[in-house]
Amino acid sequence: MGYQPELIEAGSFAEIEHLAPEWDRLAAARRWPFAEFAWLRACAEHLAPSSRIAIHLSFREGSLAAAAVFCRGRRIGAAFEIVGGALHEANVWLSEDSGATSALLRRLGSFGVPFVLSRMLSPAEIERDVSAAARRGRLLTINASGAPYLPLDGGLERFNGDLSANRRGSLARKRRKLERLGRLEFEAAHPGEPDAERELAEFERIEAAGWKGERGSSISQRPGFHGFFASALAGMARSGRLRVDRLKLDGKTLAIQFGLVSGRRYFLIKPTYDEAWSDYSPGMLLTYEAIKQSIAQGLESYEFLGGEDAWKLQWTSLVHPTRTWVFYPYSAAGAWRFASDAVEAARRRLFR
Repeated sequence: MGYQPELIEAGSFAEIEHLAPEWDRLAAARRWPFAEFAWLRACAEHLAPSSRIAIHLSFREGSLAAAAVFCRGRRIGAAFEIVGGALHEANVWLSEDSGATSALLRRLGSFGVPFVLSRMLSPAEIERDVSAAARRGRLLTINASGAPYLPLDGGLERFNGDLSANRRGSLARKRRKLERLGRLEFEAAHPGEPDAERELAEFERIEAAGWKGERGSSISQRPGFHGFFASALAGMARSGRLRVDRLKLDGKTLAIQFGLVSGRRYFLIKPTYDEAWSDYSPGMLLTYEAIKQSIAQGLESYEFLGGEDAWKLQWTSLVHPTRTWVFYPYSAAGAWRFASDAVEAARRRLFR
């Protein structure tokens, strides 16, 4: 039996919940926990509640061979976009092989609806299939921001040796200054589900007190974000993979971050720090200790996630390359989206 792609459009993952184990098998093969069923379900339910959800599935001999979840707004020219785009994270394509990928993408390209594959990891694996699926329209290819990561296979000695003398000296000075003020502690905990909400509440309080709170971009201020992180962190805690790292002075939290330990890799989900202590660089001190903890746990890499932010590139020069594809079909919806994107691009050039 050949590949038999099936398109399902639903506002809930409930219709395909029975496929969760097979779905997570595909995600585990890609070693990318943010493609797991529960994570994507939380994205859809909390970050795209008013969008239409399109779940694209490709089966082979009755087994799930490829899967992708898109959300689509209700305005004219709205595109299929990878669910969870508001998080600005890199994405992977879930597929057993190129045959399943090709079948699913051909189906996606046949609807006459624009689609956006944003910040795709390992882009060379699907580039040919994306191009083939976009034959009935224009395809825009963008080399997007990479996802920084730090290999840990050299151990603590290699990690410290790779830091510049200035960086090591600066971290040591900041630490000594804090130690003169009280008892400085690093804490790495793996909380259970009942404690995940309490951890999130402390994180939100610290984050909202800083520049993100002033700009209205903290978790507690962005629609749907508290619900998403509450759901996602609870799921990680249930599986024993949630790690909460803290830097504390006399019991007071100066910096805190959420991370996920999966497939011998540490994924930095969300960091923040108390800006009243910014002169002491508590966020950077916490990063240093979190990397040391990851080495002690025998992990193979520290995944910073997000984009190529300057503070991340102070720790590593390595990034996972990503690519974004935008498909404008030869249709009314495609023409509308192309014109809209062109106007937005011109506006950005004018006002930057």
